Amino acid sequence: MERIALYIVLLIVLPCAALSEDSVKWDEAPRDKLVKLLEGIKQTTQEDVIAKEYAAVSGEFGERMIVKFINGVMGIYLTDSAAASSVVQYIQLTARSALDFLLLRTGSYKGTVEFYTPNRIKMFAISGTLLSAELTMSDLFRNHYER
Repeated sequence: MERIALYIVLLIVLPCAALSEDSVKWDEAPRDKLVKLLEGIKQTTQEDVIAKEYAAVSGEFGERMIVKFINGVMGIYLTDSAAASSVVQYIQLTARSALDFLLLRTGSYKGTVEFYTPNRIKMFAISGTLLSAELTMSDLFRNHYER
C-alpha cells in the first residue's frame, strides 16, 4: 500500500514540478554575468593579444579564466569556483608567473596583475618588477591562506 501511494505521489508531483520549473525565472550563472560584463571592456589590440596568449599558455587552467586589461592592470577573472580554489592553493607561484609573463611579454619594467573570483571579488594582486614584487591579498583570502 505504501508503495502504491509513493508511486502515485511520484507520478503526480514530478510532472507538476517539471512544469513549474519552466515558469520560474532563474538568475544567470556567475560565469554568464561575468562574460557579459567583461565583453564591454575595450582593450588595445596588443592587450587583447597578450590576454589571449596568457590564457593559451595557462593550458587547461586558461580555459577557466578571462583576462582583461583595465587601466594598464592585467585582471584575471576566474570563471568557476574550482579554478579559484586551485589558485588559492598556489598563490605565490600563480601570481609570480602571471607577473613575469606580463613583464616579459610587454617589455615593461613594472606591472600589476590582479586575480578575481567569478563574482568579481578581488582575491589578490601582485605588483612589481622581475626582481622584486609585492603580493597583497584581500582580507577574505588572507584568512583562508594563513590557515
